[in-house]
Amino acid sequence: MFVEIETDDVEVGDVLTRLASSPHATLPTQPEKVGEDAALPPGVTITSYQQVAAKNAGAPEIIQFALSFGAGVASNVLSNWLYELLRGRGTRLRIKGRPVAVDAQQIQQAIDEGAAIGQHETPSTTPPTIG
Repeated sequence: MFVEIETDDVEVGDVLTRLASSPHATLPTQPEKVGEDAALPPGVTITSYQQVAAKNAGAPEIIQFALSFGAGVASNVLSNWLYELLRGRGTRLRIKGRPVAVDAQQIQQAIDEGAAIGQHETPSTTPPTIG
């Protein structure tokens, strides 16, 4: 499932970079920022990952990645993990190209809809147009 995050918060990219490199690592983080445990939920892996540099100074960073998960992974576990990573960070989120509010229920709905379609995309090599 393709996910895109647009953020000014470099810690989001740092956490995802480390998880893409070592998906089962538990990362020490500040609870008020990204939750007590930033490790990926069991059964979830980041299969493709890239950070797109901002074109202009002060422009948000764009993080694109694909999440792979089996039928045994509850969508609420995955949505809660993503919500805890992003809440309060002033980010924009897209799941499978669709804008999604950083809200646990809306993230879960988008994941459920994406899983029902059963398509797994990989990020394009062309950065999306922001603006």
